Amino acid sequence: MREYSEIKKPKQLLVEGNDADYFFSALLEEIGIEEIQIQNYGGIDELRGFLKQFCIAPGFLERVESLGIVRDAETDSNAAFQSVSSALNAANLPVPQCPLELTNTKPHTGIFILPDNEMNGMLETVCLSSVKKDPAMLCIDEYFRCLREKLEHLPKNIEKAHLQAFLASRQKVPKKLGIAAKQGIWPWNSLVFNSIKNFLNHL
Repeated sequence: MREYSEIKKPKQLLVEGNDADYFFSALLEEIGIEEIQIQNYGGIDELRGFLKQFCIAPGFLERVESLGIVRDAETDSNAAFQSVSSALNAANLPVPQCPLELTNTKPHTGIFILPDNEMNGMLETVCLSSVKKDPAMLCIDEYFRCLREKLEHLPKNIEKAHLQAFLASRQKVPKKLGIAAKQGIWPWNSLVFNSIKNFLNHL
């Protein structure tokens, strides 16, 4: 199980994996929020165990005012929300009634299911949506149309493949979504990031 970092800030944001860690670190810096500390809980199957240890960590009761959890919807946004809710409940932490809502408790807890708390998808979905008008996307769409015609088997995760193709179109090619965020590749002024920004601002 992934270890938590020492609790130093009153607002804690739990994210899924290294890419999300880098992405949210870059976004928090972009919007000027300093009081949120990111905790990387690893994969979705690790959240329950991570939470149980994190809520008894030194300083949790004294310092933590609010706790936000972010994870991908994958193929079922509602199931993802229920999974996070179950993990909170197992750790004896307050459970919000729906995504984006913060509980009226101490600590406040909130859940954000990527990409937008409704659609299926993941962090890659959000990032690809932010660059859909980039000229490179026309070439990438044509490339995948060609692959569908020529190949019997396509990548299992087509969105991750699209994202890798987009990153390969940059002058300085980042290997990961999170590194791309650190390099300023994602246009933070895109409207697709607004709901995430609102969640962070209200945490």
